[in-house]
Amino acid sequence: MVYGLTEAEKEEYLTKFKEFWGPKEWNDNFMKHALKCRPLSIQPGKVSFEYTVTQESMNLIGMTHGGCISSLLDTCMGYCFWSPEGTVPQMTVTADLNITFINASRLNDILLIEGKAIAIRENLLFLEGRVLLKKDKTLLATAKQTLAVLGLNSSIIKRPLLKSEDKIFADEIFLDEKDSEFMESRKIDWEIFEWEKSFSYFAKNCKIIAASPGHFYYEFTVEKDHSNTHGYLHGGCLTTLIDICTSHTSHTIDPNHRVTVSIKVSFIGSAKIGETIIIETKSPKEGKTISYLTAKIYKKDNKSPIAFAHQTMAVVELRRALQKSNM
Repeated sequence: MVYGLTEAEKEEYLTKFKEFWGPKEWNDNFMKHALKCRPLSIQPGKVSFEYTVTQESMNLIGMTHGGCISSLLDTCMGYCFWSPEGTVPQMTVTADLNITFINASRLNDILLIEGKAIAIRENLLFLEGRVLLKKDKTLLATAKQTLAVLGLNSSIIKRPLLKSEDKIFADEIFLDEKDSEFMESRKIDWEIFEWEKSFSYFAKNCKIIAASPGHFYYEFTVEKDHSNTHGYLHGGCLTTLIDICTSHTSHTIDPNHRVTVSIKVSFIGSAKIGETIIIETKSPKEGKTISYLTAKIYKKDNKSPIAFAHQTMAVVELRRALQKSNM
């Protein structure tokens, strides 16, 4: 992409963007997490932000939650195409989000979040992003994102590639006596977990409705706090839920601690506030050092698809992870 602005034009562009950034309505939905991102620079096709890790950004072992990183990238990268004149697409939705985690960050670390446009093809926008530690430029995560353009400043979300009659192939839920006992024990563990002490706080709304070793079904009802500015489940929120649920599924097979290496989510539908979704997770392979997991997400009432995900996790020694997090 060619940027081609003078330094004065860049400053003017950034000033206008700062005036736009962080409207009050963001406080009422999942976009509130982006309010802590401070715009550093912006020009057509390129954007960067600064973000300070707070306690609510963390997981329970003292590292920045992968879902938090995913949510910030999902939100910030798309502003490569922001324009004060509205001459570029501003109404977009994430079609694909692929994130690789390389290093961890911790409480009070200052992060740099960068996004760059790669190409525009008809109604698709292709972007790359990364997250760095500000103090020494350590690379923390990389991302690739595909955005689908829905129109110029449109307030109506439409998914032209998704037909209303489309259905996802949902496995029949059948539990034998042994599975029922397994599920009840896992439900107790899930319900007493202290979700509110981390970025996983909204997982307390998630319920296990069926389970067998390596195969879980979770139910989640979308509330305003989980939504984007258009009243639909935020892609970053859903990515975080997937990360939480697949990690939990993997842990029920092998209790060794795991961290997410990469997660890829393809968004093919959406869920509105008040709608209930099913997150079905599977662990097709649990190796000694690497776990591979999948998830499919669909509406509870009509099985219409919302997203598919693939995740890779690495086994790490929990004691070493805790030492590194200075806990």
